[in-house]
Amino acid sequence: MKKNYLSNPLTSIAAIILLCLVSNTNAQELTTISVSGFNEDIVANGVGTMNSSITNIVDSDRFCYLSTDWKLNSGDPNIPVGLPADGIIISPGISGLTYQIGATGTNPYAVNNSLRLDNIGGDDTGTIVFDTPAAYTNLYFLAASGNGETNFNMTINFDDASSQSVTNNTVPDWFLDGLPIEISGVGRGDTSNDNVETPVDNPKLFRLETPIDAGNTEKLITSIDITKISQGDDSVLNIVAVSGLTTKTLGVEEVLRSEVSVVPNPVTDFLQVSATQNIEILALYNVLGQEVMVLHPAESTVRIDMSALQTGSYFLKTHSNGTVSTLKVIKL
Repeated sequence: MKKNYLSNPLTSIAAIILLCLVSNTNAQELTTISVSGFNEDIVANGVGTMNSSITNIVDSDRFCYLSTDWKLNSGDPNIPVGLPADGIIISPGISGLTYQIGATGTNPYAVNNSLRLDNIGGDDTGTIVFDTPAAYTNLYFLAASGNGETNFNMTINFDDASSQSVTNNTVPDWFLDGLPIEISGVGRGDTSNDNVETPVDNPKLFRLETPIDAGNTEKLITSIDITKISQGDDSVLNIVAVSGLTTKTLGVEEVLRSEVSVVPNPVTDFLQVSATQNIEILALYNVLGQEVMVLHPAESTVRIDMSALQTGSYFLKTHSNGTVSTLKVIKL
């Protein structure tokens, strides 16, 4: 005889209450934002001269960012510094906040990856266009300035033709401080001689957080106009990624589903990562945002060896069927 779990009135009431509690639940979600409007490539990657890989430099001198996969010659050893080869930066200060520099996929730095504004002695304006307009409560810009700090104004444009102005924003020089640091110690490339420089804890990329006014949080953002303020110097603004905090309505299945789990946590040696779908990319980052491990398992359960890693906090990021999950892992 087939058992009917809803035949008991108390069970039925409990089920209805559960459905009411979890259906149409609002949850805040941090997400990377796919945008267009970047006008320069400032990250050297792949094999070849730095100048053959980039379209412009970070500052007004001769220096660029590097990807960890950059080499002058194919037989050269891996460089000891650089931005993660997958372009993913994990914030050490806000749990779940990540950025995607360039394009998603195996070669993110093959496209323009910076809104670079450098009109010396005058204002310079660019526009970041959201590939898919969406509503956000906060925006997070990953940025740095070359040759001193840069001041700029922004106008956030919405789908109803209204806008929000945010004036007098400041981004620090990539070797200084002034905003929360999202990644540091990534080194830089001298494009005049293809030399890799490794200054301690430099250069950096910073987080600029911009709240959306309460009356605008349900409007879809379509674009952002950026205007560099004339400073009478040779500072260069570089915005390399945008992420956002949005409020989404979760259905019953989303609320009840746990997509990724790890055991044990804290961990001393082997960590088991389990997901409801096959994990396409698994990456581990330290608190500086530096990539220490990347795998392409194509399985739903992965066992990784963390025994050789230093003790401390790490961020585990997985990609599964278009869903990106980030978990904090403690290594003992």
